[in-house]
Amino acid sequence: MNETNHEGVQERATTTAQFDPKDQNPVTELAAQGGGCLGFVLCLTIVGAVVGLPMILADLRRKKTGSYTGKCPHCDSNLVIYGDQEGVDCKTCKGRVVRKDDVFHAF
Repeated sequence: MNETNHEGVQERATTTAQFDPKDQNPVTELAAQGGGCLGFVLCLTIVGAVVGLPMILADLRRKKTGSYTGKCPHCDSNLVIYGDQEGVDCKTCKGRVVRKDDVFHAF
């Protein structure tokens, strides 16, 4: 879906993306429900640290990221890119999509 402008330069297809601060990743959702606090308590024991440390890290990650939802600029299917990802391959058409600010760019 790349288009050529009046100067003969090929432009990449783009679609707008909407930011959702509530991350939809199940691991970070568990952390949001108190996983950070529970992770801290678990870290007080050596065995619990194996489970507790990832819960704390997931909680910290969730506070910095959200998700961007929109349409794939290649095939117009629904697409989600998490805030810490620069881009993804569309599951429908396998086309590469990169997020810059609130715009999905086809590559």
